[in-house]
Amino acid sequence: MLKKFFRNVSLDRNDTNDSDYLRGVASTFLARLDRPAIVANLDGVVQYMNELAEELTAWTAAEAVGKPLSTVIKLAGKTESTSIGGHFTQAMAKATAMPLGGDNVLIRADGTQIAVEGSVAPVQGTSGRIVGALVLLQDVTRLRKITDSLAHEARHDVLTGLVNRREFQARLEVALEGSRKRNENHALCYLDLDQFKVVNDSCGHAAGDQLLRKVTELLKSLLPLDQTLARLGGDEFGLLIQNAGLDEAVRITENMLSAIKAFRFYWEGRTLSIGVSIGVTVITRKSIDLKTVMSIADAACYAAKEKGRNRFQVYNPDDIELDQRQQEMRVLSRITSALDENRYALYYQPIIPVCAPPDNSQHCEILVRMINTDGTLVQPAQFIPAAERYNLMPALDRWIIKRVFEVFHHRYPTSELKRGHQWSVNISGTSLSSAGFVEYIRDQATRYEIVPQSICFEITETAAIADINRVNNFLWGLRMDGFKFALDDFGIGMSSFSYLKSLPVDYVKIDGEFIKNILDDKVSLAMTEAITRVVGVMGIQVVAEYVESIAILDKLREIGVDYAQGYGVSEPIWLFTAMSLPWRKHACAS
Repeated sequence: MLKKFFRNVSLDRNDTNDSDYLRGVASTFLARLDRPAIVANLDGVVQYMNELAEELTAWTAAEAVGKPLSTVIKLAGKTESTSIGGHFTQAMAKATAMPLGGDNVLIRADGTQIAVEGSVAPVQGTSGRIVGALVLLQDVTRLRKITDSLAHEARHDVLTGLVNRREFQARLEVALEGSRKRNENHALCYLDLDQFKVVNDSCGHAAGDQLLRKVTELLKSLLPLDQTLARLGGDEFGLLIQNAGLDEAVRITENMLSAIKAFRFYWEGRTLSIGVSIGVTVITRKSIDLKTVMSIADAACYAAKEKGRNRFQVYNPDDIELDQRQQEMRVLSRITSALDENRYALYYQPIIPVCAPPDNSQHCEILVRMINTDGTLVQPAQFIPAAERYNLMPALDRWIIKRVFEVFHHRYPTSELKRGHQWSVNISGTSLSSAGFVEYIRDQATRYEIVPQSICFEITETAAIADINRVNNFLWGLRMDGFKFALDDFGIGMSSFSYLKSLPVDYVKIDGEFIKNILDDKVSLAMTEAITRVVGVMGIQVVAEYVESIAILDKLREIGVDYAQGYGVSEPIWLFTAMSLPWRKHACAS
């Protein structure tokens, strides 16, 4: 706009005196401009500057006029072309405005520096001939600080100040590229703090945050400045050790492990200690990609955790445990995509009365199968462990509950019909602490007009032992609505009876390993008899799983078990596939 402005201004001057022309136009019009402005002639010599330019550059007009632009405007920046002279030459040669770029710093006359943006534009005389240049500047120090701050926050974790997962992965990509092109070797460590959740739960999130900051300071003190330590999320950290082999990585890992072991956290008069599990792998030219490298390190970390925690595990391609963990991680994307595409099928397995008094209702357990993209079925053992380990079960449990309630309502649309059936639905331990889970169950029950007494939620004994208070809160919350509960896989831990008295459960399902061996193993028989006798005294009914033959069923009848379930009673029967709509008429049990 200013270029056009100069071209259209006509003063009583001759273009042959370009400098006088420039000074006349500038003094008449630029004095009122609200931006710092400097005018130079064709030789790049300053002819005029307004007061705002004086303030910006710390030069007075008297000092600047007659001096080269490069003397008055000294620029420093990250780009190769940062001199004002280069921009001036291009603007003159191309007869168009040239921006100064977005990362320039102006070195003022007093030596101080400020961030600036601006442009150099040619100025035309009344005959259309270029007679000089106009330099417009703007102080963007505050704006650049805000921008830099936002950029820093986008790459760093707010709590610890470490780089975040996104930035860490970007640096890993650079390291992978260096390995491929220059045969560089690097190491990757995946750290997961042990007992952090205990601190968070017992002392509060403020204590947990402070602990993470202290651990960050400790780890940074052990590492060279050129290594990248990142917070990947929660209590998980990543470490990229550049230009290092396995020996160096192990040395650094052992130092971190020892330091964490010796570390003590003090909070409100309490002294707490934590541990750390670390997975270690190397990055070489043979490394496949970022996802695989991260997966290997994560799998090694979990292996360290499962071997007792507070230790490290180096990835070994021949390690069966790590290979299993990698297979689990590969199935994660399949689990998620199957959820997105409704590629799960529900089956039911009848639960028949053995010694239980008749209650005129038909019982069954709902089972889930994942469907591959080629239509083949995936058994629970092939995807449930991975879903539990990587916290996908809450999403899967919600999918199952919604579909079960939906199918149940379509099969039995009236309350009277619903009361004639009881469906058991498994709930993962990780779902019990999922935010809003109880409310979700209630919402779905209301939506599909579920009679709560017709639904029995099954929770494993292992999940109950892990957090008895959390399980109790979950059970009592829904028990008041009328839902029923079963404790699954019962008898694994012999502390079972002591806590069973406090749990509001209707059924105990004896672990199938006891039932399968009941005819040949005296211990299994004795366990089944003891559980049946003690649980019966508590007023809780007993269900035997894995009943694989009529002989086992007869033995259970002798013992007095209430219900039986297994392939000897009935195989699982197809109930529902989301992709199979419209509805098919299948009953839970005939």
